[in-house]
Amino acid sequence: MEIAIQLYLNSYKKINPELTDEELEFVKPTISILKLKKKQILIHENEIQDSIAFIYSGLIRSYFINENGKEINNAFFSENEFVTDYLSFIKQQKTKYTFECLEDCTLISIPFETVETAYDKYKNFANFGRKIAEWALENRTKKYESFLYETAEERYLRFIDENKSILNRISLSHLASYLGIERQSLSRIRSRILSQM
Repeated sequence: MEIAIQLYLNSYKKINPELTDEELEFVKPTISILKLKKKQILIHENEIQDSIAFIYSGLIRSYFINENGKEINNAFFSENEFVTDYLSFIKQQKTKYTFECLEDCTLISIPFETVETAYDKYKNFANFGRKIAEWALENRTKKYESFLYETAEERYLRFIDENKSILNRISLSHLASYLGIERQSLSRIRSRILSQM
């Protein structure tokens, strides 16, 4: 799994190229590999996320249960992405979401204590943390604004454009939930788009 760990460390460098080998070596001893099967839960609602995971292979969805007891998907995470409720992780608060594997997954994980110590000890890691926070805020804002300003069809077309690598790996039901529409509505949108091609 040395390749997976190296890919994980490279992901840090992509976010903040100023990270040094010494700084990356600091986190390396605390890295662990998790292998989860399809339908296994990585994090349950009301749990505190004590580590942050990076997806080497596989696909994970994040969802919550609404007031009617229905599962509502709010995010999908795939290869080369960190999977986290970032605000909950940083604040060490209980998450409102459940993270479920949609495929068999291999994850690389480091504990919260390592992240916090790295932020305190190394300026470049603090900058890395700031960039991750900015990414999390941007994603949350984009999703919120899409529900304010876009039609369901526009949300679907944007999802296709931004998520080509996972589109065929997500069921229509999960995708419809994420887009905030019924599955039948999504089927009609897809049919209408196909008829215009």
